[in-house]
Amino acid sequence: MTELPEKFWKCIEADGAPAIKFLRENWFYAWLNLVQSSNSWTREIEYIYVGETDSGCAIIPYAFQKVGPLKFASLPGAYFPHRGIVNTGPDATLIKKTVEKLSKISGIYGFRMGPVESNDRFISDLTEQLKQNGWKIITMTIGANYGMVPPASVEEYLSGFSANRRQKMRAHARKMDALGKVELKHFNDVDASTWEQIFKDIETVESNAWVSKSGEPRFVGQEKQTYWNELVKDDFYKKALSVWILYLDDKPVSKKVALDAGGIRYYLTSSYDEKVARFNTGVRMEVEFVSDAIVKGIKYINNGLGDSGYKAQWGSEYYNDLIDIIAFPPTLKGRFAYLLAKLKAALGR
Repeated sequence: MTELPEKFWKCIEADGAPAIKFLRENWFYAWLNLVQSSNSWTREIEYIYVGETDSGCAIIPYAFQKVGPLKFASLPGAYFPHRGIVNTGPDATLIKKTVEKLSKISGIYGFRMGPVESNDRFISDLTEQLKQNGWKIITMTIGANYGMVPPASVEEYLSGFSANRRQKMRAHARKMDALGKVELKHFNDVDASTWEQIFKDIETVESNAWVSKSGEPRFVGQEKQTYWNELVKDDFYKKALSVWILYLDDKPVSKKVALDAGGIRYYLTSSYDEKVARFNTGVRMEVEFVSDAIVKGIKYINNGLGDSGYKAQWGSEYYNDLIDIIAFPPTLKGRFAYLLAKLKAALGR
């Protein structure tokens, strides 16, 4: 993996856009280990550095991805909460320089940016500049993000609960407490060995949850355990990750995981052991999740893709879309791939 000098990352650390503050070198490195068994991705990540002028700076991470026989350059990193180009803001000069750098990636049929947030100004301005330079663009919507601005205080937040909701919360807590010793623990900024045990406890919850049968577990299996343990070797993630685990007689039965960066709290994943489903443990976790965000001065809570109804109950509203963007360069390969993609889309309809 090509590495950039530390001074380049410091530029981003000082002035980077809030929504991409979590996109750091170890984010990509941990992901690279996770996809080693994949046949579609190359085993290297390259970095293009753009900047060191008054226009700001940007870092374009990319890896090569095969789609059938066609080779694309793609933004790497974990699929959630999103990917992106690390940058200090959508300055016009910086955008033009970024397009110039992208145009020098040779031998590709296209450049994939996704999933990215639809309100990412840098990405949208970059896309427009690519169009002006003759690139063809295809944009696909993956889904909608929901989120909320936290109330001013925990008291204000709790006062928004109806009497009926409070009564149900107390009733569920009493019923679960009757089963045995119940403890809700919050983990953040702990040492490596503690994180290792936390990730194992989360794996236990996921293994006994519906997500292991019909969803997408994030912590089950050695590869994914290695990913998380690799991630927290960076002090930033050791402090940015927050985990809530509910224990019943010292056994983990429910969990919620979040990532804080740039004043934004990203909900990453939650699930519960099927045997405690009737106790609505998610409600208990949500109260802690939001209350802690208020205490820490989080400016926005991104609750992730989709609204199954429960998010709206907790104050979430539509925030933005997650989108996939494929940019096809003005080359023979690019034109061929663009026509192929358009044909595939037409046949799909």
